[in-house]
Amino acid sequence: MNAIIDLSLPEFSGLLVPGGESQNVIQGRNVFIFRTGASGYRAFDQQCPEQNCSSLMTFNGVEISCPCDDKKYNYLSGGAPLDGKGCNALLYFVTPISNNQLRISR
Repeated sequence: MNAIIDLSLPEFSGLLVPGGESQNVIQGRNVFIFRTGASGYRAFDQQCPEQNCSSLMTFNGVEISCPCDDKKYNYLSGGAPLDGKGCNALLYFVTPISNNQLRISR
């Protein structure tokens, strides 16, 4: 993935404030983006890393949860599984380009 998103668009307005978030389909992928502070961002694919389910993962605090197997991941540690077993959640790189644009890439 290599996409530029425009924060002035309504679907990304949640990212304008610290702690804000946005869930969008970007280049065919369900992506959850959240703002971690004044200028930091994190983005994860909502597909379960085990790829054994069609439900989207949910985000709550520092945890990412897969509803199919109730496996949990920590977004602060790059999406690592809390139990230390299996694959990490797919993390995208988020690079600010300007005050109104972010690049989401992998």
